[in-house]
Amino acid sequence: MGVPLKVEVYEQGLFQRAGRHIDGAILKISNFLGPAVVGGAAGFIGAYDSSVKNNIDVTTWLVWVLTNPWVWLLSGIAISIFGIWGTDRFEKKQQTLIDELREDQRNLESTKRRLDFAYEKTEAQGSRLREMQSELVKASLQSSFAVLGMNSNDRVSIYYELDDEFHLLSRYSSNPELSKPHRQKFPLDQGVISQAWQHHVHCDEECPHSGEQDRYESHMKVKYGYEAETVRAFTMKSCRYLGFSIMDAGSPVGVIIFESTDVDFLNGDFDAEGIKSHCAKYESLYSKHLRSGSSLNRELRAKAGRTGDSIDEDILAQIRGGQNG
Repeated sequence: MGVPLKVEVYEQGLFQRAGRHIDGAILKISNFLGPAVVGGAAGFIGAYDSSVKNNIDVTTWLVWVLTNPWVWLLSGIAISIFGIWGTDRFEKKQQTLIDELREDQRNLESTKRRLDFAYEKTEAQGSRLREMQSELVKASLQSSFAVLGMNSNDRVSIYYELDDEFHLLSRYSSNPELSKPHRQKFPLDQGVISQAWQHHVHCDEECPHSGEQDRYESHMKVKYGYEAETVRAFTMKSCRYLGFSIMDAGSPVGVIIFESTDVDFLNGDFDAEGIKSHCAKYESLYSKHLRSGSSLNRELRAKAGRTGDSIDEDILAQIRGGQNG
């Protein structure tokens, strides 16, 4: 994970900015004016009469001083020396600042590398945690699948609600094709999951078999709001559904769906009441799995929101705080 380097610009006050500009202007003027004055004065030295009359007044003396090329020559030399000294001092300060910035950059890049390593390590641990949790939930569903006597035409899935969407926590079927998690998120207001979520229990024993394509697609459209194109893309075209909302402290936290492509799925000994009784017995276990899955997903989203630029901002804030302290 690469983290782009940012340069933080600090605001300066009016007098600070004015002083910085004045310092720079004085040095530029000195470096230009000094040699110019020296050159001009040197041109007049040869023809200058340095004799001074006796008993001159102050005004005459001042005129003599101001028109004396030796005075201007010495002044020019002094200005040049000041310019050279000031420029050298300024360049040293700039070099010191550059060295400090380079050192800060090296420290920042080192910190970024450590953060990248820590983030990757956390991601690997989070991925492993998700896998372990998924396997644990899948084992619970597999147990329910076996206890209820379900077969390769059937499937059981469990979903949790997060940010107005249903997320697949896990699913199981003895048929590998039906057990694959092709979709991870589902709308809150559509499908069997939505019906079970809203009404706590949803049972559909009237859906035609998918072999009757027109009737099947019409039923899905009227009852669940699915368009024909969406229905045709279903990996599992179930015709029997039984869903229950999983409650925790009096509020729904997820939904468990039992479904089958067999029209006899809810007939005989394997009926809705038997499944309902089984779910009520293990509801606390399911709700625990749902809470764990939801909280893990929220943590991952929060971490994702703090990567990239936000990591840069945190680093810079810490460096800035250290400089201010």
